Amino acid sequence: MVFRFVLGWIGRLIFLAAGLILLTWPLFWPPAELRGQWRTQGYGMVLDVGRFGVTAYQQTAVSCLPVFRSPAHSLVLAEFGDLALNPGGAGGLQIDVDGTANPIRTDRLAALPEACAEGGSPQEATARQVFDIAWHGMAEHYPFFGRHGIDWPARHDRLAPTIESPVDLWPALEALLNGIDDNNVYLFDPDSGAAITAPRALPWHDEAVDFRAVPRALGLEQVEDTGLEYTVLDGNIGYVFIRHTATRTGFGTAQAVKAADGFAQVSDALRDTRAIILDNRLNPGGSDAVALAYAGFFTDEPMLAFTKATRHGAGFTDPVSAQTIATDLPLTQPVYLLNSSYTASAGEVLALALQDMPQVTVLGAATSGTLSDILDISLPNGWILGLSHQVYRDTSGQVLDGVGVQPDRALPLDAAAFRRGVDPALDAVRAMIER
Repeated sequence: MVFRFVLGWIGRLIFLAAGLILLTWPLFWPPAELRGQWRTQGYGMVLDVGRFGVTAYQQTAVSCLPVFRSPAHSLVLAEFGDLALNPGGAGGLQIDVDGTANPIRTDRLAALPEACAEGGSPQEATARQVFDIAWHGMAEHYPFFGRHGIDWPARHDRLAPTIESPVDLWPALEALLNGIDDNNVYLFDPDSGAAITAPRALPWHDEAVDFRAVPRALGLEQVEDTGLEYTVLDGNIGYVFIRHTATRTGFGTAQAVKAADGFAQVSDALRDTRAIILDNRLNPGGSDAVALAYAGFFTDEPMLAFTKATRHGAGFTDPVSAQTIATDLPLTQPVYLLNSSYTASAGEVLALALQDMPQVTVLGAATSGTLSDILDISLPNGWILGLSHQVYRDTSGQVLDGVGVQPDRALPLDAAAFRRGVDPALDAVRAMIER
C-alpha cells in the first residue's frame, strides 16, 4: 500500500513537471530569429532549430548523420545538453556550451542540406563508407598532420582499397591513426570496449590514480563536487591537490559558478598562510571554465590566459581570447604550481592562466600539450572517433599543442618514490619556501 502511494505521488509529480514544461513552452522556445537551419563555424555540425525541437547533424564531405535531438526548450537544453542557443553577431545563432572557453558561431542556411534530409546519409553504411567518414572527419578538422609528418591523402589511397568486409575496418582504422602521437585522438567501440589510443609516452601513466594516495596521506579535506583537496602543512604552508578540473553541478548552476564556490572554501582556509603550493601534477583535465575560475582567486582583475582557434574549412575561426575570472580579495602570497607531463587539457589551462601572475612560480615538468577540446565524430556503425580540432596559444602567441606549458624550474615527479609513498618534489618545494 505504501509503495503504491509513493509511486502515485511520483507519477503525479512527473505529470505536474511535464505540464509545467508544456505550459511554459512559449516562454522558453527559441525566438523566431534563431529558428531555421544553421552551419557551425568548425565542428562540422548542421542545426535544424524549430519551435518544438532541435536536431543536430554531423556533416562531412561524404556524410550527414543526426547525432543529437532535443526539445527546443531552453531549460531542457541547459540541463540535459549543457548548452544554450543565443543571438550571435550580425543576426546569427551562437551556441554556448557550459564549461568551454569559446562560443560556437554559425552561418544561416537557406534549407537543410540535401545530404541531411530524410534521416541523413548514408542510411546503411558499408565498412568502406565508415572508413571514408572517419578519414574525412580527420581531414576536415585535425590541425596537426604536419607536426606528425603524415601525408593524410596518401594514407587514404593506401588503406581504403584494403577494406573488403566489416572485419577489415578496425585494422584499417588502426593503421590510419598509427603515428599520431596525440592523446586526444582515439577510436572507441562502446559495445566491446575496444579502443585505439596514442602510445603512452609517460611510463607511470597507468599508475597516476594510485599515486593520489601520496598527497592524500597529508590529511586533506575534500571540497564537495570538485576535484579540490587541501590542507595547511607544517610551517603554515597552504597545499592544494587538484585531482581534476571539473565540477558536479546542480540544477541551473554553471560550472564556473560551482568552481568559484568550491575554491572560495579553499581560499578562506589558506588566506593567512605564508605560501601556497598548487599540486597540479596528477590532473588529467576537465573544464576550461573551471580552471579559469580557480585562477581568478589569485588576481583582482581579469587577465588574458590564452587564445584558441578552431579548425574551419582550410583555415581556422577567428581566435577567441579567454580570461581569468577575478576576485575582490585575491590570494597574494607566493604560489608554487607543480605540473607534470601527465597534466593535461584544463589542467594545462590552469597553468596557462597562472603562469604570468607575478607571485606564481611554475615548477615540475612540461605539461602534456593536449589542450584542444575533443571533437567526437559519431560513425554510423556506433564507433566514436575523437580528435583535436583547436589550436591554443599563450599570451606571447606561442602554440602550446604538442609542446605544453614549460616550468620555470624543472622538478620531476619521482615515480619510484611515489610507489614508496614519498614525494621528493614536494619536499623540495617546502624547503624552498622555508629558506
